[in-house]
Amino acid sequence: MSVLTDIGQYLQTNSIGTLGTDLFLSQMPDAPDDVVTIYEYAGNAPNRMGGNRQPGIQIRTRSDSYETARAKIDGVYLLLSKIGNEYEDDAPEGVEINGTTYLHFQTVQEPFEIGVDDNGRHELVQNFIATYRS
Repeated sequence: MSVLTDIGQYLQTNSIGTLGTDLFLSQMPDAPDDVVTIYEYAGNAPNRMGGNRQPGIQIRTRSDSYETARAKIDGVYLLLSKIGNEYEDDAPEGVEINGTTYLHFQTVQEPFEIGVDDNGRHELVQNFIATYRS
């Protein structure tokens, strides 16, 4: 499976959204208004010694309401940033999705608003570097 598919399934399993309804991969549709979309971008070069891959992942939320978009992006941030976080008491050491072990989701920055779209809907993003065993 692809990284996007894996993360999409993980977010769906953890009640962030439903794939194809309000949770999408790589393309944000015009409707519905309240959506979460997952994108992949250039991350870090693969670690040849450990065999780990590190793609960049961007989560984007959109809603008519800033508060709704903010709550959704914060939920994703809290869910993914816990994985492999040695400072969190209840953090999983890693998660297995479709046979791939995701070791860590490093946040690149705090979630932030990138503006409103042509329909006045708020869009917020959060960037991660995902580390998984290849």
